[in-house]
Amino acid sequence: MPSFHQVKILPYNVQELFHLVLDVKSYPEFLPWCRAARIISESENQIIAELVIQLKGFSDNYQSRIIYSNDLNKQRYSIEVEAISGPFKYLKNLWQFSQEDTGSKIEFFIDFKMKFAIVDKLVNIFFTDATEKMVDAFEKRADTMLTKINLANYS
Repeated sequence: MPSFHQVKILPYNVQELFHLVLDVKSYPEFLPWCRAARIISESENQIIAELVIQLKGFSDNYQSRIIYSNDLNKQRYSIEVEAISGPFKYLKNLWQFSQEDTGSKIEFFIDFKMKFAIVDKLVNIFFTDATEKMVDAFEKRADTMLTKINLANYS
């Protein structure tokens, strides 16, 4: 499966963006392919979550391990996601957040492969479009939920 990497600078507080992405329970409210989400367990710096996904006629649920970290002094945050059950042969997803002079820098990376070849081929057709829509959905969610920062304070 091809991987996808994108870097964006957004005019929001880095900590608020980090928490927006970490709010897995809210994913069905704004991610077009996410039908349901629940937290199975949560401990310090780790969440086990279950999501129900639906994309172009394909529907399934999977569990993922989400490991997150933050360095408040350096204004750096990260979220690593790995599938632990479900239709994925593997799924690796990484979000990195840092405060920059021009706003918050977001680095997004995803790479996955489905267990079944026919499903993998189907998903591969829509991979780039679906991934770009997912990143856009997070950005639109930030536009709706967060207050833009005054960039003059960061220069």
